[in-house]
Amino acid sequence: KVEGAGASTAAILATLGGQAQIRLRDGTLSHLATELMGIDLGQAIGVAIRGDRPLPLRCAVFDLAIEQGVVTTRRALVDNADSTVRIAGQVNLREETIAARLRVEPKDFSPLALRAPIVVSGPLAKPVVGIEGSEALGRLLAAAALGALAGPAALLPLMDPGSEETGDPCAQPAPAGNAKAAQQQR
Repeated sequence: KVEGAGASTAAILATLGGQAQIRLRDGTLSHLATELMGIDLGQAIGVAIRGDRPLPLRCAVFDLAIEQGVVTTRRALVDNADSTVRIAGQVNLREETIAARLRVEPKDFSPLALRAPIVVSGPLAKPVVGIEGSEALGRLLAAAALGALAGPAALLPLMDPGSEETGDPCAQPAPAGNAKAAQQQR
C-alpha cells in the first residue's frame, strides 16, 4: 500500500510513502551464502568443499515503512534450518543509497566463526559490504590472548554453540495493545 507522485519513475520513488509487507515461504537460499553471512568460516569451508546446495527457506518476512522515498525495516528476517538472518536498515530511493545491518543467528555448532554483523552501505549501484568491527575484534583479541597463553585454547572464542530454536521466528507478532496475545507470543 504505497503512493507516490511525479512525472518519472525516479520522482515517484522519491515521494513514495506507505507500507509494504512481503512474506515468502517454500523458497531456497544458498547454504554457502548463509554460512558466509554468519562469518562461519569452518562451515563455509566444508560447504565449499562438498559443494553448495540450496537450503529450503522456512520463510522470509519483510515489514517495511516507507516515507518520502525512504524504506525502513520494521521487521525483516530470512529463516532456514541452519540460521535466522535478521535485517535492519534503510534504503533511500530518493538518493539511491542503502544502510543495512544483517545479523545471523546460527542454529548449529561451529568450530570457527566470527559471528559479527554484516553491514551494507553506500550507493545502490555499488554498495560496500563489511563486517561490524567491534564484535569481530573482541573475538579475535580474545583468541590471540588465549593463543599466547595456551596455544589450542585460541580457538575457544571462535567456537559458536548455536542456539536452540524457540518458536517460529516468522510468526506474526501480537498487536501492541493486546497484552494477552503478546504474553502467548513469548
